Amino acid sequence: MPFLYLYTNKKIMLQAESLIIERSYLTEIILSDTGAPTAGKQFKFKDYPQLTRGVQGYHLVMVGVDAYVADTLIKSPSGNTVVSLTDASKLVLTIQNTASKEVVYQIPVTTLIAPYNAGRIRKLNNLKVNLTKSAVTVLDTLSANNLAVCFNWYYKFVKVK
Repeated sequence: MPFLYLYTNKKIMLQAESLIIERSYLTEIILSDTGAPTAGKQFKFKDYPQLTRGVQGYHLVMVGVDAYVADTLIKSPSGNTVVSLTDASKLVLTIQNTASKEVVYQIPVTTLIAPYNAGRIRKLNNLKVNLTKSAVTVLDTLSANNLAVCFNWYYKFVKVK
């Protein structure tokens, strides 16, 4: 079971397993530049109110995430073409928590594509994610402009203590 570490001594577990879906939301990042996005470009998530606001008395926590390529999702929620597996291999995801710490740093997007990883969704350990500060980074020039990279976030609400 792989572990990723915070800057503190806490462990954040990113585990490949099946999970029971309580709530989920499909998001996208449009990889848009003046031409095909090149190495070093970073693209952040837009604000998805369903994923950024809790319910009174409860925190929203992420329990899992997976990614999609054109073979598994033909169009993004806004109708853009989804990245190919080749382009997905040029992307990494960084997840920042609500305390502004990068708790998952540059994980390859390809490791989050369930059908290519024994059908397993990557479980997150009840992370409080700051989605608008989380981002995808391009490692090498993509094949086209305005492609979408899509992530499905699995989440739940936990009572504030």
